[in-house]
Amino acid sequence: EAWAQLFNTSDGGLALELLSDRCQIGRAVDCDLSLAGNQFVSGHHCAVFKDPDGGVWLQDTSMNGTLVNGRRILGDVAELRQDDVITVCPLPGNSTLAFRLKLLGHEQPDEASDTVSKVPTVSADAAAASASASASSSASGDPMEANLNCTICCEIFHDCVTLIPCLHGYCAGCYSQWRRTNPVCPQCRVRPERVTKNVLVTNLAEAYLAAHPERRRPAEELEKLDSLNDIGRQEAFPVVRQSPADEDESDEEDEDSDDDGNAGVAYFGMNQLFGFAGPYPTYQLHRLATPPHLRHVCRQCPGYQPPDPQQPLAPLRAAGAGPPPVDGCPHLDDLRWEPLQVAHVCPDNQAHLLCQCCWQAFPDRRADPSCPAENRRFQCALCQRFFCHAYWGCRRPGCLGCLAEFEDFTFGRRVLEDVVNGNPVESKILADYLIANNMGVRDLLRECCARLAAGEYRCSRPVRPDTPVCYACGQACLRELALAYRSGLPAASLPAEAASRPNCHWGSECRTQFNKPEHAKRFNHACRRT
Repeated sequence: EAWAQLFNTSDGGLALELLSDRCQIGRAVDCDLSLAGNQFVSGHHCAVFKDPDGGVWLQDTSMNGTLVNGRRILGDVAELRQDDVITVCPLPGNSTLAFRLKLLGHEQPDEASDTVSKVPTVSADAAAASASASASSSASGDPMEANLNCTICCEIFHDCVTLIPCLHGYCAGCYSQWRRTNPVCPQCRVRPERVTKNVLVTNLAEAYLAAHPERRRPAEELEKLDSLNDIGRQEAFPVVRQSPADEDESDEEDEDSDDDGNAGVAYFGMNQLFGFAGPYPTYQLHRLATPPHLRHVCRQCPGYQPPDPQQPLAPLRAAGAGPPPVDGCPHLDDLRWEPLQVAHVCPDNQAHLLCQCCWQAFPDRRADPSCPAENRRFQCALCQRFFCHAYWGCRRPGCLGCLAEFEDFTFGRRVLEDVVNGNPVESKILADYLIANNMGVRDLLRECCARLAAGEYRCSRPVRPDTPVCYACGQACLRELALAYRSGLPAASLPAEAASRPNCHWGSECRTQFNKPEHAKRFNHACRRT
């Protein structure tokens, strides 16, 4: 016997009778009220249930929360009463699904009773179809509020920050909590280069809240949001590094500027000096008034001195030409290969490039026939940035080789933490498989490159085994190939709990796998979207 009814408030009142003590609402097909056509509803969004004492409750298990009479419930339970309105998809600017609860057997005014008695009773499938249809036609009526809402907390911006280069905005506290488990943008899935405060949007949000005080959040909630904010000043307001020239020399040059014929103060930007182009800040290095400094920019220039003699360059860790021999031991994954050292003395007119790993200059010898061909790989074929490792070995501490051919790249054992599409659960399964079969990262890379060359695997980036790539681009390619390798592992070679998991509907495209560990453990994401 039905003990309650849920009916959509925007489609004419089609009602769903609640027969069991618990009614699950969500996008998953096993929900009692399945809203599979709405991408803003979580797989198991919320549940309406009755306790043994007759109390009716709502339990939220979603990412965006559920509204009960306009009050947001996120990861918590709330008691329900007669005629309470449950809003399942409370995202401003998107489709909204709202249901009114009718508790059968409870006394209510005659007018309300007459209204509910006119509501026809339908099945769960019909109610879900009706809810999906009504959701497509309903939207928030306030465009200003829709543009001032954070898509993580679904509230008006508080201390808004903007991600570069996608320009999506979020509350500083919300995004700080988000990026602890997922480094990409929640909306476009692009990895931001930096985060900057958006003072204009913050001021607009404050002006909107002054006109609509009912939309302002409680003070204790804002204090908690501020405590989550870990975006420091140096990250929000990046400082451009200035010239390392000595202040005393700079003063002397200013006094003698009239003698050398250079009027005013003119600087070479790093992009002009080293022939580097790209969306990166210009670093001021040398003045036109001091031409000798321009000839001493790399460690192969005559008279070169390190920028800071107190901090010598990091020593090379693994000497020898070419990659070390691989015998299947995982510890060899952290040994980087070193190029042959080339003797060279830069002439006065030598052009230089800037390594994007160690930020040190090195000579541009791409067109020099006297430089060995294996030492002339200066540029990543995918992102077109310059790196010095293939020329003389990058000396940044911790660098395993910032540029190499894809099949010979040294990623290190740390890459196994998220090598399968950034999913730590699937990556752990693959790492355990490699260790059980006495394999390492190099074995995985060579196996993937062999299948890539044979046409069995495909990568969204134009990469081949012999393509020179940097660490960032190579890691992105390895993630795609490792996903194909993980999905091809036989079920018999996997642990029982991993092989018995059902496939996620969204497969490798699922966004919930990055911020909900329980979801990543419960479903297999090394598969395609169904």
